[in-house]
Amino acid sequence: MDRRHAAMRLALVVFCLGFISGPAYGSEPPNDSGSPLARAFAKALAFETLSSVGETVVFIAFYGAGASISGPAVFAVSLTSATAVYVAHELAWNANLPDELPEDDAWVIGGKAATYRVVSALRSFAVGNAFGAPGLGSSAAFAASVALADTALYVANELVFSWMGPPVAKAAER
Repeated sequence: MDRRHAAMRLALVVFCLGFISGPAYGSEPPNDSGSPLARAFAKALAFETLSSVGETVVFIAFYGAGASISGPAVFAVSLTSATAVYVAHELAWNANLPDELPEDDAWVIGGKAATYRVVSALRSFAVGNAFGAPGLGSSAAFAASVALADTALYVANELVFSWMGPPVAKAAER
């Protein structure tokens, strides 16, 4: 499979994740500032904008001129795919977090950071493999480097959003 087909498949998966994580028919509109979707997008954009800059720098350092796409394109692919994955991850946690656990609990933040690291590392691996240099070793090293850089940023983003205001209402409370 050539890189173009791999990129198309990655884009399709990201689109499907974004579609699946969207609001259900008859639910609150996404522009409602109190909706889980609006909060998830705000958190995703705050985190993924900085994260995607970092991922682009790491991508260029790893693959340089041998990459099939340039820095701005890497940034666009990273920001788009990572935002879709982040929103889906955030909505899944919001829907399944027990009511007795607050969103700013250290164990919750740790659990979210750990599960997001796995999902995001797989996404970074796919980006590196599709647009950098295909191969298990280089793609795994690229994904691990991005994961190391992103972990502290992810926890900081969670803490900032928990300090900024109350978490969104659970689906059962609406």
